[in-house]
Amino acid sequence: IEEVEVTIDGLLEAWGTDDPRYDLNGDGNVDIDDLFALLGQMAEDMIPPDEKASALTDVPAPPDTPDGPR
Repeated sequence: IEEVEVTIDGLLEAWGTDDPRYDLNGDGNVDIDDLFALLGQMAEDMIPPDEKASALTDVPAPPDTPDGPR
């Protein structure tokens, strides 16, 4: 089986179809949800592997609310 690189251009060409290469969430339709999945994967791929763990854990705590800490 030949692997095909999933690209934004390819996804847009497959928009509205059931092309399994671009139906990233498997719902049977290439749509906005698949575009969001692809963009999320592309963003994740841009983070160097040694920084991925800290990128997920170095999130600041939410600010206190008027009713007290969360």
